[in-house]
Amino acid sequence: MKLIKDKVNLYIEENKKFKGFYLCICLHQPLDESTVTKNRLLSLVLASGCDMYKTQTELNTALAECDGAQLSIQSVKKGDRIILQFLIAAPKGSEEEQFRILSEIINHPYLRADEFAVSRKKHLKNIIENKIADKKHYAFDRCMEIMFEKTGFGLDGDGILKDLCGIRDLYGYYKNVYENSQADIFILGDISAERAEELVIKYFPNLKTNSLQRGKANPVSYKSVVEHSQGSQAKLCVGVDMGEGDRFDKIVFNELLGVGPSSRLFRNIREENGLCYYISSTYLSLANAVIIQAGIDENNFDKTVKLIEEQLKMPVNDREIKDAKRSVVSTLKIIGDYPTALMDFYLTQGIFDDGITVEKAIEKVKAVDKLTLSPKISVVYLLGGEEN
Repeated sequence: MKLIKDKVNLYIEENKKFKGFYLCICLHQPLDESTVTKNRLLSLVLASGCDMYKTQTELNTALAECDGAQLSIQSVKKGDRIILQFLIAAPKGSEEEQFRILSEIINHPYLRADEFAVSRKKHLKNIIENKIADKKHYAFDRCMEIMFEKTGFGLDGDGILKDLCGIRDLYGYYKNVYENSQADIFILGDISAERAEELVIKYFPNLKTNSLQRGKANPVSYKSVVEHSQGSQAKLCVGVDMGEGDRFDKIVFNELLGVGPSSRLFRNIREENGLCYYISSTYLSLANAVIIQAGIDENNFDKTVKLIEEQLKMPVNDREIKDAKRSVVSTLKIIGDYPTALMDFYLTQGIFDDGITVEKAIEKVKAVDKLTLSPKISVVYLLGGEEN
């Protein structure tokens, strides 16, 4: 993927293999209590219409006439950033019309009347209030909140309920986001870099990027928290501080630790000891943390945590490293076949700002030799069933 740094960070993937054309604009803001709820509300309101297409029906008609284009507007949490992400995808041949529609939505939003957001506020209120219905995701978010308390890394990307009703002047906030964000544009499809730049200049002449520093994640030293909700199966989340070391070493370690049925946690805790219904781990590179998730019987809580801690400390052998590297490389090799995965990869690497491409990432993974990491449990969180 070619990166052009000018008024915005422009990523261009000229790829004739893709069946469609993808245009994505990302506006980065620091993730804190003053931005998270407004950004999440914006993602719902902006998808409802604009000055040219004042209703959802009118906007849907325009998308249908653009060869059935698909529009997605999301508020995406990345480390300690909140990113307003506009994505429009359509079959080949409708590139300029996609630019025109997205330009109308971004440059001429229908936000001036506060009452316009009332129904969207009610919808977001329901999303926040009902998060606990998905206990697995809720436990993950609570683990992050406890592990990175009072920082952007720990904030729930869906926003804060108590702040929702008080939001006013959404248009003024959006103008500030548009004018003061780090701006990334991703263009993927059968298009030349020259044509891509031409369309960006034509439809987004006023969009510019502002530098945004990547924050440093500082997890708590240790906390164990047990909460309760309805249901019988308990959800365990263990937040692991990965400490010093190269992030590609940590990617390999996470792979052997808890990704897939051959992983260390799966074999030892689920298969050999029968302590959980499922178990997996996720490496969050921007937060320098691994989150281990498991569905367990609450009576197995202490034993499961003890075994997880043992697996984290156990030396890694050459066979484990070799198998994990092979799995990671296989995953990286297919990223280029999926436009949204490719955009997400470069969105994350762009925050690190160290010029890592997919090809360089594969080289770095292959170069991993010995793992001398010192992972340490920071948070143990259990969402159990109803208290007796």
